[in-house]
Amino acid sequence: MNTFKGWRITRNGIIAIAVLIVLSIVLYFGILMVANRGEQARQQEAAQIALQNLEKDSEGPAVIAAAPTQSAPESESQSGGATAPIPTVLPETGTGLFGLIPVAVLTYAAALFVTSRRRLAQD
Repeated sequence: MNTFKGWRITRNGIIAIAVLIVLSIVLYFGILMVANRGEQARQQEAAQIALQNLEKDSEGPAVIAAAPTQSAPESESQSGGATAPIPTVLPETGTGLFGLIPVAVLTYAAALFVTSRRRLAQD
């Protein structure tokens, strides 16, 4: 068996580390995908509610206009700017802590591996 700075590198240890790395990557991207789908569903629901409110307030069917361009401030200055600006971007809800879970699992597994190797070396 090969040694690396006094450590015996075994096949089981390499396989365990590789599996843990792959599982942590899959877990991270799975959580990220679920969070993105939830955000997309929330945006679609908010758009549907806004469309229903617009149709309820207007006499005819509601038509959604394209995003405002550079000429929009000029038209507001002509109309007196009495209308409120329509937000085009919804606030972003975070998934910041979910990235720490795979890192914590990988660190824990590495610490267990190191302590296991030290115990085997002492025996």
